[in-house]
Amino acid sequence: LPVLGAVPDGAIVLFSGMGPDAQEQLNVGMGALAGSQVMLLTIPWVLSIVAGCVDVDAQGDCNYKRPPGVEKDKFQKLNPENAKFGSAKAGICLGPGVQSSAKIMAVTCLPYFIIQLPAFIIVTDDDDDAMPAEAEAESPYAGVAALISFLMFCWYLYLKYKESLEEGSFESEKAEKRHDAVAAKGIQQGTVSLRGVLEPEMEHIKAAQQESGKVAPEEGGDASKKKLNGRIKKLVSPYFTKYDADKSGSLDVAELSRMLAEMGDNVPKTQLKVIFDKIDVDSSNTISLDEFVGGIYLLVNGGSSPTSAPTKLPPLLVSDVEGGAPGEAELDDEESEEEEEEMPEDLKDLSPEEQQRRIKQRACFNMSVGILLLLLFCDPMCGVLAVLGDWINVSPFYVAFVIAPLASNSSELIAAYKFAGAKTPKSAEIAIGGLLGAGVMNNTFCLFIFLLLVWAQNLYWEFGAETILMLLIQVFMIYFSFKKNNTILDAVLIGCLYPGSIILVAVLEGVFGMS
Repeated sequence: LPVLGAVPDGAIVLFSGMGPDAQEQLNVGMGALAGSQVMLLTIPWVLSIVAGCVDVDAQGDCNYKRPPGVEKDKFQKLNPENAKFGSAKAGICLGPGVQSSAKIMAVTCLPYFIIQLPAFIIVTDDDDDAMPAEAEAESPYAGVAALISFLMFCWYLYLKYKESLEEGSFESEKAEKRHDAVAAKGIQQGTVSLRGVLEPEMEHIKAAQQESGKVAPEEGGDASKKKLNGRIKKLVSPYFTKYDADKSGSLDVAELSRMLAEMGDNVPKTQLKVIFDKIDVDSSNTISLDEFVGGIYLLVNGGSSPTSAPTKLPPLLVSDVEGGAPGEAELDDEESEEEEEEMPEDLKDLSPEEQQRRIKQRACFNMSVGILLLLLFCDPMCGVLAVLGDWINVSPFYVAFVIAPLASNSSELIAAYKFAGAKTPKSAEIAIGGLLGAGVMNNTFCLFIFLLLVWAQNLYWEFGAETILMLLIQVFMIYFSFKKNNTILDAVLIGCLYPGSIILVAVLEGVFGMS
């Protein structure tokens, strides 16, 4: 979304610097760039806090999760009394993903310093004859800053691509937690056995490892096996602890047999003894939890499924394990955060694969039409903004600062508000993370186009006030990104930054002469 949102701003910047009066028209491009940066990091941020706010307790934690024992229809994330103007008792909580995006945005501010610091030093007389000399002196810095902006753009895309491939992403972790929580409850209630839970995943690992040349899944140090071992350990450790009667941290053959029986797997004694001896690596006649997890493949592949309902001891009680039944709290938390995904009415009756195919086709068509309209209207729009500024006797910068973002960044504004409205930690992170991503795109993609024009057309950099403004706004928003939560009071302060930014530029240009 940030990449797509940066395309209109990039097009406005591009067309603003391509005419015969590029130096003057470039004010429109800078107005669009600065206005986009300020607007995206303030107005949608405020809307995200307002739409996604929940109660915030005295410790600064947000009321996202339903407390144990409270029915869903009686659970209320936000008390209307806490949502009053300027309240510090309602807001959104920000996770590590937001802080990571804020750090990236901070790094991508570097090109502003590369061009602006020399521009402060290279000062000539304010007459037309001196401008070419200033442009000539600034040109190498503009070229270097443009190159770094482009490299940072590629770096950001790489980071996002890498993030999407990581197995430990939020979605995969959430799916695994739900799977393991349901599995734990199923084992406890006798509706599924340990073998039934683990066998499909072990078959998947076995097939993958056999393709790579390993004979059996217990061989080698495959990462997926290690990850599954961690989940197995979490799943079986409550049962292991329960049957470790002497609290020695290990089980004998009889204790292991009873534990497996409760978990739905009755292994014949003769077969169990053979497997036990293989798992007992240190030959201590007992097996530790780590030995059990390491030998789980032998138990699943070597045991025999019961022909009748599994013989079970009384179900594992919540009181038997500190913190409750395995995965029970996580499952309840996830259920309280679930939101229903929207699907267009004309696609609801199709298969999931067909739905995805149609959605992708529709998205590509809409984006293609949008880009075509963008190319048709961006050039005349730049001219209109410049003429409008002359007509009302206001610098084209201010006109573009206010009007251009309304036309080019409405998608981010709507998306942030809609995402945050789900009132979950994930949705808040998506909303705010998207806005910070848009800030990164302005610092890289859009600034690259702007600096490339300055360098290629030998234009001079006269945007000291605007540069200071964009850097200050980003400093403020990085500060808010690292707060544990953003309350309605914070939303009021952030909202004041938008009109304050226009005043700041006017003061820097009018009083300090930074024009």
